[in-house]
Amino acid sequence: MTSSATAPSAHSSTLSARSDFPALREAFSRDGYLVLRGLLGDEHLAPVRSSIDDYVGDIRAELEREGELALAPARPFAQNLIPLAQHMARYGRGWTEALATVAIHDLHRAPELLSVLKALLGEQVCGHKQFNLRPKLPGQELTTVPWHQDTAYYGAHTVADTIITTWVPLVPVSAHNGCLQIVPGSHLEGAIDHDTEIGEGKFLQLRGMPDPARVLTMEMEPGDVLLMHNLLWHRSLPNASDGIRWSIDLRFYAPSTPSAASLLWGFPQPWLLCGGPTVSASEWRGWYQGLNAS
Repeated sequence: MTSSATAPSAHSSTLSARSDFPALREAFSRDGYLVLRGLLGDEHLAPVRSSIDDYVGDIRAELEREGELALAPARPFAQNLIPLAQHMARYGRGWTEALATVAIHDLHRAPELLSVLKALLGEQVCGHKQFNLRPKLPGQELTTVPWHQDTAYYGAHTVADTIITTWVPLVPVSAHNGCLQIVPGSHLEGAIDHDTEIGEGKFLQLRGMPDPARVLTMEMEPGDVLLMHNLLWHRSLPNASDGIRWSIDLRFYAPSTPSAASLLWGFPQPWLLCGGPTVSASEWRGWYQGLNAS
């Protein structure tokens, strides 16, 4: 485990994508997370970056038409939002509906990812409605997420479920530019009370702080994948660099999980990714358009 703050433990859950599935299941059950180095190739990530660049271009064009932004050449991916920074609160922090593109649909269905998810969840895997494309700008409070468990957002009734968040960096991430920190094994401590933070993001945050000696800092490269249990404690650090920390996080569960019916979040049916009839990208995109229209 690469960590700028804490040495790896004897129970490190950094495993090769070629690790046998029983080892993956054992590590995830014990530690509540997995890091799979180099799981996703650029054939999966490049279309996602292209979708982002297209949307950033749309934002830029809108601001230019409104006279809010001077005409300027487009910047490289890691810098593309910097000239727009003062306007970004207007466009939110997750970009879910705006970027429900074919590239994002296909990333959920990447065979390398689904093979691991099937090992952890079973032969049938559903994708959750809520994915987030996260542009963490330099010094931006809005996207600095405090310590929390994802179950706090799903509801206390999901404490008995396994809902896996899959966090994928689109640029190299470190403590300097706002990578994640986690507390291995914290998922075994059950659901913890949360409060709404007083900061700009109004995120939910754990009551209390974890022991710093238990914290791991998750420095990662594009293609690496971090999988986290819904009860795992985690947070993101501030971005102190001069570039954008781009990442995407996806969520998955088994249709047999006890709270499956409450995890639709407006979808007309479970979004089955494998193990039965699947949904085309065009139909899936239509679900988001329907949510926007309602």
